[in-house]
Amino acid sequence: MTQAEVAELSLEEEFELNAQHYVHMNELLRDAQLRISDGIWRWHGGETLPEEGFSGGVGGGLPGGTGENSYYVRGGRIITPEGANGSLSDLDPMRKYFEEQGWQYFTREYTTNAELWGITGDGYRVKYFIQASGVYSIQVYSELFWTNDAHALFDAVASRDVPEFPDESLPGFYAPFPRWDAPLHPRGRQ
Repeated sequence: MTQAEVAELSLEEEFELNAQHYVHMNELLRDAQLRISDGIWRWHGGETLPEEGFSGGVGGGLPGGTGENSYYVRGGRIITPEGANGSLSDLDPMRKYFEEQGWQYFTREYTTNAELWGITGDGYRVKYFIQASGVYSIQVYSELFWTNDAHALFDAVASRDVPEFPDESLPGFYAPFPRWDAPLHPRGRQ
């Protein structure tokens, strides 16, 4: 949506749009996880809250975008596959998945780790990160979305956001996004 289109939305409509972005991000995460393992993955934090767009986003900034008028969603999981040691061939299953999806992708190699980034073409990026330590992760980031007020959107989610996040789960499990009509809790910014 353009900035002008978002300007016409109420906070409730933006909240629902953010929920759609959150669900899609989790669908992408699930599908990527299943390419590596259908077993247990570790969580590293809750992810229902929209992130303010101060960093410019993984796909680059929006012209005129700031932390006050843009946001992104992200989520990730960690796994330690048996025998994993950061071998570059461990990127192959994800590379094949990206190719099957028709996504552009690129690899970054470092001394003791590497990452493979897939660009979905619909505003999201999937990063598969491998390390010599054998600890691997998948992160999904959206590109930036416009908002009328990133702080108000954050507060709208945070004040309703009460799910308990597990330490680990199977692919496809994620905390439900809060409902607009859920009871308010003093958890937003003060």
